[in-house]
Formats: sequence, structure tokens, C-alpha cells
Amino acid sequence: DNAQFVRVRDAINLALANLSRREQRRLLARLACSHAAFRDRQLFAACKDMLHQPKDTRWRTLLNHVLNESSISQRPRKGCTSNLPGTTPVCRKQKVMLLHFSKASGSAVCRLAQAAGCTTWASDGNCGRRQREYADGPWWIPVSHAQSAWERSRFAYPDAIARMGSGRSNCSERLARAPQFHAVESTLPGGVPCPGFFTLAMLRPPLERMVSHSFELARWGLVRPRKQGFCSNYSHMRRLAPAVYDNYYHRVLLGERVLGLPP
Repeated sequence: DNAQFVRVRDAINLALANLSRREQRRLLARLACSHAAFRDRQLFAACKDMLHQPKDTRWRTLLNHVLNESSISQRPRKGCTSNLPGTTPVCRKQKVMLLHFSKASGSAVCRLAQAAGCTTWASDGNCGRRQREYADGPWWIPVSHAQSAWERSRFAYPDAIARMGSGRSNCSERLARAPQFHAVESTLPGGVPCPGFFTLAMLRPPLERMVSHSFELARWGLVRPRKQGFCSNYSHMRRLAPAVYDNYYHRVLLGERVLGLPP
């Protein structure tokens, strides 16, 4: 909130007065990362990793304090049972399918559904199911770009369009077997909303989502070679993950046969 921001700002200004010009520049560079943590929780862990780099403990201690005070990820959260007192979560009346666009708060929606008492898949923290019969895990890179079995199983989709979605559960099978709430982070099955489900999606400004996704790809070691940078070369990033960087929303909405099309 604004009061917290003012307190953090004043603490920074007071500390800067006791640092040299060089120390100030180094501190402010890292505080820019701290500011990003206000908007993107995924960056918080990366920011904290930077604390291990400097040797000067004076401003490292300050930075640690500022990160802990300013990050929204540190605030205690209250549990929820429904949106309003006296209402019943929709999952109690109808099964819910979340079309999870990566880096658009889908994981948070999953946690809220669990807090509201909705049953979810037990095997995945994002309420999805990666097994072949569902293939609902993220599809970020073509399988030919994966360099390990782990990358193929967690992030890759088939290179051949004809194989996209092969053996994947259809809508009627999902309605019969899925829990009260489940998420799909690959593509909308068949490219159409499944009858019988309450279907929802969270959207995020496209460029903001793309930047966040770039950090996520880097976090999992999917940006190669690293000297290209995480976001500085768009053409390079699109070659690595064409579905992510070329009309991502459209590809996910239109289904398996569209997601893997060339840019």
C-alpha cells in the first residue's frame, strides 16, 4: 500500500546518504529488481539470489531488509471459502475448467479454488495433469528443442501437427473423470469450450505477459545460448519458443492443431 511504499522509500533515502556513489549505483540497480517484485512474484526469488553476489555487507543487509519489507509475497494471506458470505463456490454446482494462460495468474486461481474447497488433481501444484491422456501441462517449446527427457515431459509439444493432441482425453471423458476444478495450460481441448464445464480464463496485457514468460523460460534453463539474453533478441526467442512469442493467446484458444503451426 502507499504507506508501506513511503516507509520503504524513506528507509532507502536514509541509507543512500551513508553510501558512496559506487555503492549507491549498485544498490539502486538491485532495488529496481525489488520494485519488480511488487508486480511479479516470480521475480522475487531471482532478486533474493542477487543478495549472494555482493561482498559489501552494509548495503547487502539493507537490500535484504527492503526486499523482505516490500515484497507482496511476504504478506500473510487469509483463507477463503467463497467470494461472498452465504454463496457457494461454483465448483460445488458444476465442474470448472481453467484455461491457464502461462504467466497470467493461473497458479493463483488454482490455489484459490483449493482454498475454497474445490477438489483438484493431487499430482500437480497448478491443478493440471501432465500425463499423456490429458497433456494439460504447459506447451512452450517444440519437442525437437528439448534437450532432456525432463524438458520433453514438462514443457514440450510434438513437432508434427498431426500428432498434436493424439490420445488426449476429449470433453466427455474429462467431464466424467476430472475433479471439481482442473486447469489446462497447453491448449483448449479441440479448440472449443467443453460442454458441461464452467470454463474461465485469466488474461494479462500481452507484452507484460511475454516479458514474465521470458524470465520463466530462463528460470527453467530453456533459453539457449544464455549470451543472447532473456528478452533482448525477439527473433532468437521466437525461434526457441514459437508458440510463446507468436500469437500465444490465439494458439492456446484455437487448440492442438493451431498451437504448433510455424510463426
